[in-house]
Amino acid sequence: MAEVQAAKCNWTAVIEHTLPVAELSTTSGDSLAAKMQLEASLVCVRALLTSGHDADAVGFAKQAAKQVETWFPDDAQSQARQQAQLEANTSLLAALHATGDLKAAASIAEGVTESASRLARKTANKIPDACVTAAHAQAIAIRLATAAQTPPEELAGGTDSNQHVLRTHVSGEQSSTDLRPAHWQQAVAAHYLVMDAQAAAAQQQWNRAEEQLAKALNLAEQLNSANSQSPQVGLVLGMLGHTYARSKRITLAEGLHRQAVKLMKLDPECGSSSRDALLIHGSLASCAAWRYAQLLHALPKRNTEASAWQEFAARHWQATDGPSRNTELEKVLGPLDILKGGTDDSPGMIVDLMLLRGLPCC
Repeated sequence: MAEVQAAKCNWTAVIEHTLPVAELSTTSGDSLAAKMQLEASLVCVRALLTSGHDADAVGFAKQAAKQVETWFPDDAQSQARQQAQLEANTSLLAALHATGDLKAAASIAEGVTESASRLARKTANKIPDACVTAAHAQAIAIRLATAAQTPPEELAGGTDSNQHVLRTHVSGEQSSTDLRPAHWQQAVAAHYLVMDAQAAAAQQQWNRAEEQLAKALNLAEQLNSANSQSPQVGLVLGMLGHTYARSKRITLAEGLHRQAVKLMKLDPECGSSSRDALLIHGSLASCAAWRYAQLLHALPKRNTEASAWQEFAARHWQATDGPSRNTELEKVLGPLDILKGGTDDSPGMIVDLMLLRGLPCC
C-alpha cells in the first residue's frame, strides 16, 4: 500500500503506512519480519525526505543502519545481512547528503561503494539486487557534490559489475530476495541513469548526458504510463530541456521545459508556497522554475513569463527547509542571463529522481 501511495506522490499516506511497521520490535531470527521492517524504514525515510521532514528522516536512517545487526543476526558475511546493511547505509548516505551534511555523507560513501561492488561480485551468476545500483547512484551524487575534490574520471559510477546490474534492472528482472515489485528495479535504473547523465554534464559531455537522459525518460514513461501527471517524467524532461539549452537548441528546450512544469503541476499563478501543495520537494520545484526562467529570459518577448517563473522559484526556495535555504537561488543555479553568455560559477544542484529532491553541492 505504501508503494501505491508513493506512486501517487501522497507522502503523508506513505508515512502513515510505513511508520508503525518501522517502529515495531522484530523478533531476532524472523527473516521475513526483518525484511519487512527494513523496507518499511527505508520507504519511510524516502517519504520523509521528499516531504521535507529532514530531522525525522535522518533519525530513522541512522536507526535502520544500526539495527541491521539485530534484524539479521546471522553470519555477518551472509548475503541477506550484507544486502540489508548496504540498503540501510545507502539510505543514510542519501539522507545525510540531502540535509547538507556532506562531510558525514562523504565519510561513508566509499564504504557504500565497496560494499556494493563486493555484493555485485558475490551475485555475479545470479540476478543482482537493485540495492547495488542504488548504492552506486548515490555514490555518484556525493562525488558530484564534492566535484572540486573529485578527479573528473571518477565522477561516473561505470564499473563493469554495476553496468551488469543496470542492464538487469532495465530489463525488469527481479531478485528473488527483493520484497518490492519489479517496477522498483526499473525505477532504480532510471535513478542511476539520471545520476550518470549529471556526471556527464559536469564534464560537459552533452551528447552522453542526452543519451542517458533519453534512456531514463523511456523508463520513467513506462513506469508512469497510467499516470498522466507524473513528476518523475517531468523532472527528466526538464533535465533534457536544460541539456538542449546548454547545447544551443533553445526552441526545442522551451517545449520540453513547458511540458515538464506541467507534469510537475507547477504554476506561477498559484500563490501558495506550502510544501503540501507540491508533488516534489520544494528544492526541485524551485530548480525547475528557475531553469525555465533562464530559458525564457533567452527568448525574445518572453520577459514577463520569465519574471513570473523567477518569482515562483524564489518564493518556494524561501519556503523550503533545506541546507541551501539561506543562499540566494542565483548563486546556486546561476544568473538569469546564463544562456545569453552570462558568467556562471554556481555549484548547481543534483537531481535525485528517487527522492524527488535537489541535493546540495559544495
